[in-house]
Amino acid sequence: MSRLLIDIGNSSVKAAVMADGELRGHVCAAALSASLLEPLLDEWHPASVGLSVVGNPKDLHLLPRHLPTTRVSAAGPLPIAIDYLTPATLGADRIAAAACAHKLAGGEACVVIDAGTCITVDLVDEKAVFRGGAIMPGLDMKFRALHNFTANLPLLSVETLLSSPDMLSPDNLLGRSTSQSLQVGVVAATRMALKAMVECHKDRHPRLQVLLTGGYGELFADAFGVATRYEPNLVLLGIDEIMNYETEN
Repeated sequence: MSRLLIDIGNSSVKAAVMADGELRGHVCAAALSASLLEPLLDEWHPASVGLSVVGNPKDLHLLPRHLPTTRVSAAGPLPIAIDYLTPATLGADRIAAAACAHKLAGGEACVVIDAGTCITVDLVDEKAVFRGGAIMPGLDMKFRALHNFTANLPLLSVETLLSSPDMLSPDNLLGRSTSQSLQVGVVAATRMALKAMVECHKDRHPRLQVLLTGGYGELFADAFGVATRYEPNLVLLGIDEIMNYETEN
């Protein structure tokens, strides 16, 4: 039986159907809508829905109410344990990504980095325990802050970076214009922070792996010096992993 998997994030909605062990019909949009879901429902006739929701979107009434729905939360049955002081505030996307990352890492300790609107850096240890992590501004958020809180700095974006691949080089620490200096500063600050956190975790977990996801995760895939994998659908796959665990237990 197929499942409809939906990841409602801060700035986009991703959906796909898990059928025969593969994600199919992947779609992405700025918001949840009937036009996003109807083609998946009509083509695949899923038997259930898995849902990861960040925040409190107003359009959840668009979900198919006739299908049993699993909503990811720290309170539900999970394939990993949650060691977090405020589990009720832990984002469903972080939980789902961690669940899938633990499986993909083969049970080894892993750092899970989701680079989107915000960047989260979480640790799941060898005992399958989510130990917590860090939340920092995403790349676009950094660019907006530099523009909004200064008098003259221009507003740049990740698209600016992608059009200037030299600015992404770890060896490039000298911007030759104000625009370049902003790009170098944002990229270097992010890369070095991520690298430092991974290195700290590696000291405690020598077989550590890194799982990357998010719209900009792949930009940092060469930063860590440990086994690293970029999986753009980590949250969707994690929702499915949690549903599998729920069914089996």
